[in-house]
Amino acid sequence: MNRNERKIGLGWTAEGARVVAHVAVEDGSGVSTFTDHTEGVSPDRVSVSFEVVGGTPRLEMWGQVPAEDRVIARRHQNDASEETRALIEELWSAHHLNDMQAACDHMTADMTARHEGESVRDWQTRMLDTVVCPVTGYKWGHAWLARSVPADVLTKARKLIA
Repeated sequence: MNRNERKIGLGWTAEGARVVAHVAVEDGSGVSTFTDHTEGVSPDRVSVSFEVVGGTPRLEMWGQVPAEDRVIARRHQNDASEETRALIEELWSAHHLNDMQAACDHMTADMTARHEGESVRDWQTRMLDTVVCPVTGYKWGHAWLARSVPADVLTKARKLIA
């Protein structure tokens, strides 16, 4: 697999922590089962992670840092533009690890939602034990299903990395 990646400075938080995005696109290879239960050539994988470091108090967060922990208060002229930041947010929220989906297209938001007061661990256990595709019988989380990223989005992501 060919992997192209880039670190992109986004700016600083109000507390002075540096926010950097790591964006990667990896060429797909092999065969995948997709979220609609068809099989086909594996899609290209998009991944986005963040690091938030420094500031007062000193922070060190890396990975899937929630948006509220990486709000940009100021930026340097070499940091990402608003347009670039918007693309990175789209890649993260809609396409991050598009080839590692636990739910299929037939599972509704009601089926996969956490219940009020349910811990993450209890939610995952309930999902693995009880959520089943009404069309095929596929059980949530029993395979990594793939979703293709639209070609125009992949083009923008590759251009961003180049």
